[in-house]
Amino acid sequence: MRGIAILLFMFSFVCQAQRSKIDSLHQLLRQHPVPDTARVDLLVELGYRYFQSQPDSALYFANQGFELAQRLNYQRGRAWALNRMAIAQAAKGHLSLATQYYHRALTIFEQIGDERGQASTFNNIGYMLRLQKQYDESLKYTLAAYQISERNNTKPTLAVNLTNLGWIYLLKKDYPTALSYSQRAVGLADSLGDSYYAAISRHIVGQVWLKQGKYQLARQLFGDGLAIAEKGQLKQQTAFHLLGLGEVYVALGDYPNAQASLTRALAVAQEVAAPEILLDVSDLLTKINREAGRHREAFEYDDIYHAAKDSVFSIEQNRQINRLKFEFDSERKQQELKTLAQEKDLQTELKQFYLYLVLGAGATALFIALYATQLYFGQKKLRWAYDRLTQQQKVLAANNLEIAQQTQALLKQAEQLKELHRVKDQTLSIIAHDLRGPLTALQGVIEILDPDIVDPSEFAFIKANLTSQYTNVNTVLENLLNWARRQFEGAGSVKENISVYDLAQEVGQLYEPIAAAKFIALTHLMPPDLSVQADPSHLRLILRNLVNNAIKFTPEHGRIEVLATLHSPLMVAVEVRDNGVGMSPEQVDKLFDQRRSFSTLGTQNELGTGLGLLLCKEFVEKNHGTIWVESQMGKGTSFHFTLPQAVLSP
Repeated sequence: MRGIAILLFMFSFVCQAQRSKIDSLHQLLRQHPVPDTARVDLLVELGYRYFQSQPDSALYFANQGFELAQRLNYQRGRAWALNRMAIAQAAKGHLSLATQYYHRALTIFEQIGDERGQASTFNNIGYMLRLQKQYDESLKYTLAAYQISERNNTKPTLAVNLTNLGWIYLLKKDYPTALSYSQRAVGLADSLGDSYYAAISRHIVGQVWLKQGKYQLARQLFGDGLAIAEKGQLKQQTAFHLLGLGEVYVALGDYPNAQASLTRALAVAQEVAAPEILLDVSDLLTKINREAGRHREAFEYDDIYHAAKDSVFSIEQNRQINRLKFEFDSERKQQELKTLAQEKDLQTELKQFYLYLVLGAGATALFIALYATQLYFGQKKLRWAYDRLTQQQKVLAANNLEIAQQTQALLKQAEQLKELHRVKDQTLSIIAHDLRGPLTALQGVIEILDPDIVDPSEFAFIKANLTSQYTNVNTVLENLLNWARRQFEGAGSVKENISVYDLAQEVGQLYEPIAAAKFIALTHLMPPDLSVQADPSHLRLILRNLVNNAIKFTPEHGRIEVLATLHSPLMVAVEVRDNGVGMSPEQVDKLFDQRRSFSTLGTQNELGTGLGLLLCKEFVEKNHGTIWVESQMGKGTSFHFTLPQAVLSP
């Protein structure tokens, strides 16, 4: 025990900041003769320190601690390791798996009577439910954690619980209750010197005052929270408080200060990649600059707003999918528990019957010994009981088989329904995602096309942008129509001999004005007599999508080349090559993933459709060819595809 106390004293002395805490934990594991149970605690603590920045490392160390605790039969260590594994899985977005780990940890904490562990686990489950907007369920778990912390007067955990309760009631728009909890959290966090929760709780109080129109109080709380966040280098909280100050200044009509606060918030939010903060900040900056007549700046902020909106939409989709998966897993678990309960009841009935049978047999034996003349009747009664038992066993076996079959049928139906929901959600998500951005951008440009507002020097810029947006919308609609027809009608194809040279010229003439607007040289290099056998509409869509993508991701004064060569005696290879921004290997891996639509912004914030490359792959393969891509960041991209060479008439 003295060794552990010394280690903990050393740990508390050297761990003054998050990085120093992690370094100190690693040093303790490497250089000191740590007892086995203390090693488990250190591994678990490392898992907790890593979960926000490196969840994979957090999962690794927590799992190491769990395996060591298993070998030592160290129940408290097992429970805390499961708790930290759950936190890491939640940080990775695996909410269903995280919930399973939390409930396993909670079972052990309850068995060993560790209320601190119970409070932590209740609080974390409540946090996950709050992310999924299940506020009533979140409140139930968070209140359970709060009651344990208050009973044991564990002030650090109590500060966390009070902050979370304030946040939940703020989201439920119960402002008086939110204010009560969050103001207590402010006082407690200040007394403990906990800058993280001191900043968060002030943000909640500031939001309550802002919602109730008490702007001076809100400004004071956001200002105090900003100072704490900046001193503690809490960048996300810094962005939150700058956003709050911007909202206050907008409400007061102080637009210069609003612009300054929101511009700082935008920079910090971009640094920490916080799309939900970016969404609110860019929306306010767009409105401020539009009202001030700074249309170019408003247009740029509007692009950031729509990009952030797409990211938030994707996050919400993932949360919804995780929530549905969690509900499905819960229902399946309840069905399994119900089946197990039925089997247990059947086993109990069988045991009771066997007990009665044994007692009956003993009584019969005694009866035979006392009354020999009743032997025949006792045997007959025993046979009757045996036949009855056999019949009941057959009935129970048939019932068990029927229950198993019904369970399998229900699980199969659930999987089928899940797949149908996935296809429906994917279809709606793609249509909403791909049409919302371009149409909203068009609307924004049209709104500012007022001769009394737009300066003549800006008209050429807006006209070029409008032309680009129109082309994007047209491409989106064409891709969506082709994709929908392929999904729901299974349309066939008619193959003809097509001149690649003629079709490349046709596509080049279509996109030459768009390329010229970016000063891009668009050329095609191929033999005039090279032909392929394919569906003309398919090949036209493939070339249009690849050329359109090349223009989007090639900067001004770049070049794009469309080439075709004889790949083999039977195949023709076509290449669309640019010297644009290029892609990382991770982006290349996502291009043809049919489970999701992948898109990024072009060099002038042109919105991608996400469907074009999926259709290209499908149509190339439909025409017995293959498609692949070669790309390097900053050096450009080359899309290649092959098609069968045209069959000449005899």
